[in-house]
Amino acid sequence: MWQAWKNLLKALQSNEVRQITISEPWWYPGMAVITGILAAISGIIYVRTATLGNDAVYYSNQAVLAQTQASDFWAEYESDSGKAKTVEIGLLLASSVKVKAELQKQYDDYRKRQPPLKDKAKEYESIRDQQLKMTDKKMHDRSGLNIAGMIIQLGIGLASISALTKRHIMFLMTIAVSIAGIGATGFIFLRL
Repeated sequence: MWQAWKNLLKALQSNEVRQITISEPWWYPGMAVITGILAAISGIIYVRTATLGNDAVYYSNQAVLAQTQASDFWAEYESDSGKAKTVEIGLLLASSVKVKAELQKQYDDYRKRQPPLKDKAKEYESIRDQQLKMTDKKMHDRSGLNIAGMIIQLGIGLASISALTKRHIMFLMTIAVSIAGIGATGFIFLRL
């Protein structure tokens, strides 16, 4: 085994080994550039999809918080409604003017508190709906970028196959898929 290595080293030093050149197509050197560009775009897409995912989670959390606050206001509204009904029954059964006056005051207080509670509950429900719409938009945009990223990754794979096989048809497929991926990415980024 060592003898074979020694013979190879001796041949290299004596210029006995011929230099073999393989003819490369005119487009071959550009494959590394195309692969690099696609890899950079792929990295940008990855970062942006992660950001969109984080944004979607944030808006979803805000929607849950708004729903919780709306539920709290609705619960207070319903509680006041129940208390008002109980006082109203007491009003019907009360015989004393003084007791009726006190119950009427309580009844009016409970009923006065209800409209602002209802308004606040509806306000938080509106906020919840807005946050859910933002969540849906972010997830939709993220899905589109994931598809564009998949096309870019396909372009990288085709560039590698093209470089290995040195086949012109693979080069053309790489260019077509790369243009589609870059176009899809640009379209989605313009909508963000």
